[in-house]
Amino acid sequence: MILDPTPEAVIAVIRQLSSEGQIDRDVARLPLTPDTTMDQLALESFDLIVLADSLATHFGIDLNERIVFEPTLTLDELARRIVGGLQTFLPSPSGRGAGGEGIFQVPILAEWEAFVTRLGSSEWADQAVEEFRHLSRRMSAGLFDPETPEPTRQALGASIKRCLLPMIAWTGTANRFYTKPLGYAGDFYTIELIYQNLPQGEGQLGALVDRCFLEAPASRAVRNRRGLLADEMARLIPGRSPGQPLRVMSLGCGPLREVFDVFHRLDEATRLEVVAVDIDPRALDFAQRQAQAAGVGSRVRFIHADLMAVGDIDLVPQDMIYSVGLVDYFDDPAVVRLLDWIYDRLALGGRALLGNFHPCNPDRALMD
Repeated sequence: MILDPTPEAVIAVIRQLSSEGQIDRDVARLPLTPDTTMDQLALESFDLIVLADSLATHFGIDLNERIVFEPTLTLDELARRIVGGLQTFLPSPSGRGAGGEGIFQVPILAEWEAFVTRLGSSEWADQAVEEFRHLSRRMSAGLFDPETPEPTRQALGASIKRCLLPMIAWTGTANRFYTKPLGYAGDFYTIELIYQNLPQGEGQLGALVDRCFLEAPASRAVRNRRGLLADEMARLIPGRSPGQPLRVMSLGCGPLREVFDVFHRLDEATRLEVVAVDIDPRALDFAQRQAQAAGVGSRVRFIHADLMAVGDIDLVPQDMIYSVGLVDYFDDPAVVRLLDWIYDRLALGGRALLGNFHPCNPDRALMD
């Protein structure tokens, strides 16, 4: 669904940005009209960049920020240029984009647009999740096909993104995936929301779109790995001698839910001893509060550290050291260094577990 970029809509965005303090607050007090020029807004360069980025996000287009630096550009003309930007990327009835023959004849773009349109139909809601999963698989297969030319891949991906962004803005969890408020996609609270699996958003439509993302294979895999890790820890505990707890270290621990799942299964918390490491102090604070609430605060040691510069930690040999979702962010040499670091800290017969998304992940294109 594409928002209507009228001059009035552009003015509304400017006033909102000003009232929120994202650009000069004095702008909100100006008598803005379609004939107001960029020069009359009297915005500093940084404010103009913020404005261009906000307009691009609001209307779901790639907007060249240079146009807002034109002093005589009126808000009416700015709206017209946004309309032109939208028309450039929408296919015409003949299957040709504004540029003539080209990638916009690819059916997957039209299918995504049809999907967004059908979301408003209540009788179609039950089919939305499966259709979303199907389209995501097809998009990944097409965009990452070795025979797809790179310019086609880039342009088609950008067009689908413009189609989906307004819909993502309605959601709670999926919007967090996209905006990355802590700077990266897999922050501790995003993982916690995936674990909770409670669709949220603006009205029933926002919640439905959120459900599509939360039930996608990538989100289900995140929930599944929690259970797999808990099962592995629980499997190792019964063979331990009395007074010999299973010693486990979690690297990039996030919310640490898999550990609390194991504690919940145990008759005695003393059978498990955990070291949790994360670079984000907010993640550690969140997990520590969960540990205290579960009555196992004394059984979990929290360490604030950057794993790429962690050096030595005062640590007894560990029976299991694991990390899931962390090595997605590392190149191969960094992963090798991490494995070497882990190996040096394992007890005899200890286990190392690293998890990340498979290259054939069916949601790869959607995640990118």
